[in-house]
Amino acid sequence: MDNNQLYETTENNKIIIKFFMIGLKRGTVKLVSNHEEWKSLFEHERKSLSKLLNSDIKIEHVGSTAIPCVPAKPIIDIVMGYSDDGVKKAIFKILRSCGYEDMGEKGKKNHRFFAKGPDDNRTHYIHVTKINSEVWDEYVLFRDFLLRHQGAREKYNALKIKLAKKYADKRELYTEGKSKFITDILNKAKIFL
Repeated sequence: MDNNQLYETTENNKIIIKFFMIGLKRGTVKLVSNHEEWKSLFEHERKSLSKLLNSDIKIEHVGSTAIPCVPAKPIIDIVMGYSDDGVKKAIFKILRSCGYEDMGEKGKKNHRFFAKGPDDNRTHYIHVTKINSEVWDEYVLFRDFLLRHQGAREKYNALKIKLAKKYADKRELYTEGKSKFITDILNKAKIFL
């Protein structure tokens, strides 16, 4: 499937193709308005991967593309969790066979990062970790807190827009600029969720 189109089948089995853009050049920051099609793209990817993976694997849509009303880099963020350490290598092999590039641990213990798409058009990120690990909880708690708290969402939106303007070609500085806010939200989420 082309990463810029979504297939739908109507009641009379006609196929409708919707076009929209996802993907971003590696290392850059460009925020776009949230698109409801991102949920469908996530679901498509989840279903495709689920067919190849053990049923004990959990796959969640995370990051800003999972939160309506939050501007996002047009890259679908996914966290994939396993409960049995013995399946890690099989997961990594399957992801590589599906076109994902293994980017390593990226400085996080018990975390493996995969990117899909060429360097000039990254479309999907997958963070592989153990279910209920600190990494898993961070992705899921942050998403869930922002989904439930409009004030936090609005502050995050303003911060992201400010940082994206300042660091359009410096993704690491953009990400670093969000870290204190994210840590604060995670601390609140651990109390309230």
